[in-house]
Amino acid sequence: MNATKECYNLYEKEGIKYLKLDIADEDSKRISKYFKTAYEFIDNALEEQPTNSVLVHCAQGKSRSATIVIMFLMKKMCWPYEKVIDGLLKLTW
Repeated sequence: MNATKECYNLYEKEGIKYLKLDIADEDSKRISKYFKTAYEFIDNALEEQPTNSVLVHCAQGKSRSATIVIMFLMKKMCWPYEKVIDGLLKLTW
């Protein structure tokens, strides 16, 4: 999932499925209007093939992509924000 205005879908021709969300990296931008589309894309990809992976990226990897991943986990797992953050911080990178 490409959550940027500024990046193009580099590997689209190689059979990788993309969802391009034209989200500007601005504090005033309401990212929540993209939540339903983003959630459905990730959920469908993971349910379609259990071995699928989904990469969610933005230009710097700290705001738009993180927000979408946190939203997905909160909704899919019915977890509050604090539990998602705690779980992400415990991951071994």
